[in-house]
Amino acid sequence: SSPLRLRQALITAAVACSVADSTAAPQPGTSILAPCNASEQEQHLILQGGQLRAAASGTCLDGTCADPVRAGCHPLPFVPCTNTPALQWALRGSTIVSLLGNGTTCLDANANGVGPAVGAYRCDGLVGQQWAVDPSTQSIRTLALPGQGPRCLTDSVPPPPPPPGPITLDRADSKDKFFGLGAISGGGATTRLLVDYPPAQQSQILDYLFKPNFGAALQTLKVEIGGDCLSTDGSESSHMRTNESIDLSVGYEWWLMTEAKRRNPNIQLYGLPWAFPGWVGNDPQTGAVNNTATPFDHPEQTVRYIVEWVRGAKTRHNLDIDFVGVWNESPSNADYVKLLRRTLDATGYSGTRIVAQDGGAQICTALAQDKEYAAAVDIIGLHYPGDFGDWFAPCTALGKPVWASEESSSYDDLNGAACWARVVHSHYARRGITSSIMWNLIGSYYPGTSWYASSLLTANQPWSGWYGVRGAGGEATQMPAVWATAHVTQFSEVGWKYLAVGSGSGELAQGGYYTTLVDGTTGNVSLFVVKNSLEHAACTRPALPPSEGGVKPETVTFVLAPSMGVGPTAKLACWRSNFELETPILFEQQPDVEVVDGKFVLDVALGDYYTISTVQTASRGSFVTPVPPSQPRSPIPVTDDFENTAVGQQPRLWSQMTAAWEVRPDAQNGSNQVLRQMAPQLSISSWPGHFAMIPGTVVGMREWQDIVISTSFRLPSTSATACIGTRADWTIDVGVVLCIGGTGYWELSYGNSLAGSDRPALQIVNGTVRTPLEPTVWSSLSLTTLGATANAEFNGAPLVSNLTIRDIDTGFAMLGTTVYQPTEFDNVAVRAVGTRWSDNPPVPAGCPLPSSNPVGHRLSVRACERNGVSASDQNFLLLPDWRLQHAASGLCAAADGPAPGSTVSLQVCNASSPLQLWQNDYSNIHHGQVPLTLQAYGVVLVGSLDGRVRTETAGWKANDTWASWTFFDSTGQLRSQRTPRFASFPTKCLALCTDSAETSV
Repeated sequence: SSPLRLRQALITAAVACSVADSTAAPQPGTSILAPCNASEQEQHLILQGGQLRAAASGTCLDGTCADPVRAGCHPLPFVPCTNTPALQWALRGSTIVSLLGNGTTCLDANANGVGPAVGAYRCDGLVGQQWAVDPSTQSIRTLALPGQGPRCLTDSVPPPPPPPGPITLDRADSKDKFFGLGAISGGGATTRLLVDYPPAQQSQILDYLFKPNFGAALQTLKVEIGGDCLSTDGSESSHMRTNESIDLSVGYEWWLMTEAKRRNPNIQLYGLPWAFPGWVGNDPQTGAVNNTATPFDHPEQTVRYIVEWVRGAKTRHNLDIDFVGVWNESPSNADYVKLLRRTLDATGYSGTRIVAQDGGAQICTALAQDKEYAAAVDIIGLHYPGDFGDWFAPCTALGKPVWASEESSSYDDLNGAACWARVVHSHYARRGITSSIMWNLIGSYYPGTSWYASSLLTANQPWSGWYGVRGAGGEATQMPAVWATAHVTQFSEVGWKYLAVGSGSGELAQGGYYTTLVDGTTGNVSLFVVKNSLEHAACTRPALPPSEGGVKPETVTFVLAPSMGVGPTAKLACWRSNFELETPILFEQQPDVEVVDGKFVLDVALGDYYTISTVQTASRGSFVTPVPPSQPRSPIPVTDDFENTAVGQQPRLWSQMTAAWEVRPDAQNGSNQVLRQMAPQLSISSWPGHFAMIPGTVVGMREWQDIVISTSFRLPSTSATACIGTRADWTIDVGVVLCIGGTGYWELSYGNSLAGSDRPALQIVNGTVRTPLEPTVWSSLSLTTLGATANAEFNGAPLVSNLTIRDIDTGFAMLGTTVYQPTEFDNVAVRAVGTRWSDNPPVPAGCPLPSSNPVGHRLSVRACERNGVSASDQNFLLLPDWRLQHAASGLCAAADGPAPGSTVSLQVCNASSPLQLWQNDYSNIHHGQVPLTLQAYGVVLVGSLDGRVRTETAGWKANDTWASWTFFDSTGQLRSQRTPRFASFPTKCLALCTDSAETSV
């Protein structure tokens, strides 16, 4: 058996022993919100002696994940009471504060009191963290959303598992229409780099995503209706920037939808805005600009904007839009939705259905109170709907289809595939949700932006043509989420019906889920069975309750009722994946399942995902030509005069972060093309950061430092500006940025912000050139950063020379402006400077060579190699079974003992050793900072500025140390921080050596 299965067997044996003990520990539960009821023993809670104790079970609320470095976590479990800091809470006014996070993390009624899960988040003083503690009734009541009725903190003890027995599939009880599985392009700019791929690999990727019976065979494609505003990993271009202009050629979503339809004419298309161009909020009579408007202030303008997109899809691109949403993860509006419905009907688009609200479940209560509003909405679209708690009833009561219209957001390795496989079936088995749509379709955006590779597959190297998932060999093209999707999409069609819970869908006796789809026309039937352990089944959000942790292997008997039409004897196609084996199984055809006397038996192991079907047309598509080798370093130099870019599109490799940066004809020279900022005003977005973020576009790597960027630029007016930068993050909040305006005033700053915003840039130096810049005249600008020095020139004359700057920032090269005007650039060049660009950088003395088999070598931290260079001693792989593997040697990081303070060394990899299983939030670690925890011992990986690496207890905090880490995928660097703010706390990387022989710049 595999090491993972052996480990589970040991856990199972331990559980069995504890059950036989007459002094077994109390049954742990989960903290949820439920309607207050004084007779419910599970709501009798006592805050005493620093612990929040459940009176009925004798367990205590555990705040282990209450770490202020994290954004938050939920649900919090009730566990056997001990004296550990994680179980310590204090009542401060009306807030309940975790003592684990130094008083900075508070008990929070998740989703502002709607719940159901209760979590721990940074203390913010908002109503979701306000509680009424009543010792007389032993109740703790949330003060959030009193309109929901009194809701109290509850110790939700999991129910006992159902008794095992045969599972009967009965077609007589089939009612809910299956709406398909899909994925999202956008939210935002997640498909950007796919456009630049070599044609051969680009076509292959599109086949894997959309071609029926080949790969993911997606049944729904959801795209962003671009709004010229950052919507996660960049901005997407708007089709209508003013109330008088419509341009149906901009952006790449039209192209993507066309390619999807070409491969699968039956695919459903769904459009949703994340942001809107500012004009929809302007005064419709005077045109007066209102940069604080909502899209619903003048609903007739916003309706026109959306209908023109639907109309343009049909008239320009011959695409029928099946669904439109309201506003991503933002408030909906009854008047707007009603008007949108009437206008779509009146203009010939009655077949385009409305999804609302692409966010939380509060839409269900709103629809229940307004019949006309409810009639206008066809689909309830929820984002990341949890399958646990009592919050779902208002949505069910509407009698409308409910979708997970955005789901997963999980890294695309084996764990992300296990999450996706679980949730598409648990959603129906527990909630009746009939469609799930993954964010996002394809990870075609730069590492170092946001939510890296939370996708079906990654394709972010147009220079190499590589695509896939970085695996145990560094270049393994596994695409597990693609094959998890194929388990459903290659064996079903939109319009099939689910067998009801109890008649073909439900929960397995030993954990896991099964659902069945049937086709009323052909008689086909497909059964799906999935079983994943808690540590691998979790998605990024929401967290799974501890009750999902008792998953065990089992043998299941399925009985086919006569209504199934299969007959007493038959052979059914069988396809299997297993996401938890050390050598995974990914969508492999098994011998047919034989039905004997109307039944068959299936052995279901941990990690298994089965499809049993009458459909015999599935295939695991492949190509004769292998995927090119991965080259994760972005190419440099990058030079462009924009003559080879189609008008209305972004130049090769450049990715707009906010506003719109498109190639356009030079108005003064018809034979020339330029890069122009096209958004005329600030967009409408529910993300407050957009009020400060400058319009900008980036290229390169989040790891770059030592570069020079030079360009020609032309300002449209004396009030306009042009900016160039190095070491920028994707929001341009950090970096070294040089801006110059039409008056001749210039400044060099760390990051930059929109003119007039309340977040001024951190200025380094400023000045004024002698002559103001004449509009329409070309000028030149250059900026060089090398180590701790900066040089800048305007029109060939120095602005600064060898200026000392901080040397902690890393990031992209950027072009931008601090105002929403059509600043233009041409002849842009980004080049490397300095000596720290070698493909094989020297390592400090004392570093063992990988060929020396460095078993037992202790790990350290040292300064991270610069400029996207991958040093052999700093290149690691985060394996999906939680091992941390040194890429060059193939050895794994192992604690040298279970106790806090143990050193960490390289050892032969062993998936069954709890000293090597560094469990982490496998999605957030790629764009945020998270702890790496040895769960068996409650210790975390800790680094310190003196170069030492060791383990310490969870929640560890001490000066000059860190207990959370972030992973840079392009270089394999496990870093101490993603965005450093202080020169006194420089970024360090996990390594085999210290800085003793660090090479100078």
